[in-house]
Amino acid sequence: MKRRAEPVTGVSFTAAPRFVQDTGLLGWVSFRLADLRIDCVALRRTAKGNLALAFPRSSPGRGMRHRAPVRPAGTESLRRIEDAVFAALGVTREGGEA
Repeated sequence: MKRRAEPVTGVSFTAAPRFVQDTGLLGWVSFRLADLRIDCVALRRTAKGNLALAFPRSSPGRGMRHRAPVRPAGTESLRRIEDAVFAALGVTREGGEA
């Protein structure tokens, strides 16, 4: 049985400081997905110039990294969320305006 995609709503964006944007971090996105509020998702520009979302991870120190506590279930889920967020922001995956 194919699952119905939950709508992404309430998308908001907070720009990163200009000096940080040069590293590829454009800012942070928050949105609702079903009954969840997802905050602090990074909007990044990849080395190829495309836009991508990066879900937050915890870093307890000593170089250890843990998975994000909330993240897409797979590549297809990530693409659907990115498509909805990018559409709400008025941008395309390729980094241009929609």
